[in-house]
Amino acid sequence: MKKEKNSKNRELTIYMRVKDHLTHDDIDSTLTARLLLAKDSSFVDSAKIAKTNYQGQRFTYAQAVLKDAGKYLMEIKANGYADRYVSVDIPKLYKNEQFRELKPVYLRMKPRRHEVELGEVVVRATKLKFYMDGDSLTSRD
Repeated sequence: MKKEKNSKNRELTIYMRVKDHLTHDDIDSTLTARLLLAKDSSFVDSAKIAKTNYQGQRFTYAQAVLKDAGKYLMEIKANGYADRYVSVDIPKLYKNEQFRELKPVYLRMKPRRHEVELGEVVVRATKLKFYMDGDSLTSRD
């Protein structure tokens, strides 16, 4: 009796830390993440956000479960930060591998918009009060 390959039952949980670009601290704001196919950006699965504290240090992870090898995009959004799309290339799912940690993702703060509402603006035109008198410029009072 031959053993059947259980490659269809394999799952790989990938996870990556989500950090601030400047401070390199894990982000504490509201995060959302989605897993997309790289070739057409079609939705695969929503990723989970895990936040933990360990010995007084904060850790924030985005994690997703893959059922097949391939190229993916992880879309990560956070309040106050620019959206980020991270390429995830998993060429092969190994038999005994259940978890894989990827490089951390660094999010940049959104640029602040400085909008100022101006009051009333008045534009006035005046007639020129200078004229040429021979080779000199003379003003009229």
